[in-house]
Amino acid sequence: MNTDICYRIESLGWVALAILVPLAVYRRLVTFASNVKRHPLMAQVGARLTTFATIVVFSPIALAISLCNGPAPGDSDEARQFKSDLSHAVTALEQYRNVTGSYPATLEMLVPRYAAPSDLHREGMRPEYPLTYERTKSGYTLEFRYTGPGMNECTYTPQTEWRCGGRF
Repeated sequence: MNTDICYRIESLGWVALAILVPLAVYRRLVTFASNVKRHPLMAQVGARLTTFATIVVFSPIALAISLCNGPAPGDSDEARQFKSDLSHAVTALEQYRNVTGSYPATLEMLVPRYAAPSDLHREGMRPEYPLTYERTKSGYTLEFRYTGPGMNECTYTPQTEWRCGGRF
């Protein structure tokens, strides 16, 4: 089973806990309150207040965990696949530099001698988050973005290799 599916299943578990724990607390305390002989009304009020406190305190925490649960930026199955697919582009960039003495101004300059077009444009990449390349004084940056959870971006430079970060 892939990592992303495991995180989704775990998130659903937290949502289920956010719903089921207050129900279980309520059911148990109402049963307890119905068996109380002295001050049954106070026992019922106490059961409801405890259930309310569970809903107010536990459920939001469980829901927050379910929303924030996921792989670290760059560690999702999608990001690992993108990085693997882009290894051909990184190799082509190094080959180009070894032959010409500098990196190309655009990735299209690598085609067809150093790379195939498919090496530079990964299928499945969303159009609003294209692969970006920029030649810099110290080398180049290759960057892609993806969602889930939050917005994530991974940047490759020859000096640091892959660095990924994200935000919600």
